[in-house]
Amino acid sequence: MPNPLLITSFQTWLPHQSENSSDVLLDVVGDGLPRDCILLRKLPVDFVAAPRLALEAVERSHHRAVVACGMAAGRSLLTVEQFARRDGKTLETSLPLGQLIDGLTHTKISEDAGDFVCNGLYFDLLGATDSTGASSDKSGQDLKAVVFVHVPLLTDDNRGAIAADFTEFLGRLKGFLSS
Repeated sequence: MPNPLLITSFQTWLPHQSENSSDVLLDVVGDGLPRDCILLRKLPVDFVAAPRLALEAVERSHHRAVVACGMAAGRSLLTVEQFARRDGKTLETSLPLGQLIDGLTHTKISEDAGDFVCNGLYFDLLGATDSTGASSDKSGQDLKAVVFVHVPLLTDDNRGAIAADFTEFLGRLKGFLSS
């Protein structure tokens, strides 16, 4: 069975935005992305459409893991989200985030995915897996792991370091999924 990694990004949602840093990061990393990854770029910033499109992509291509990316303009570091929350329920990624980011200089773990579409997408993706990493969705896919990564605004000062951390994170994730 194929084991591709699905990486998603969002489109802009405010009139003054010319780009979404989650999508720009995919361009910056370019050849540093894993060879077998599949990109689902510029998801609509919509609570229903974004999860639907991502889950359809998982089912269609038998993704074992999803790295969903969104913009966090108020943050200065790449942040990997531990939890997603909705209606008093908390879901947690099964990935060993501390191990995956150990030594990365521009990345930290966050426990607050926010209350916007990023959190909603993450919650729905985590809901497609159970705590053992086995699929719990109706399609029977083996969705092993999900993580959400918030990307700060990319500047000349942080672009290289953020891209390097993201590339290293993806490499470590692929290694973890292969073990």
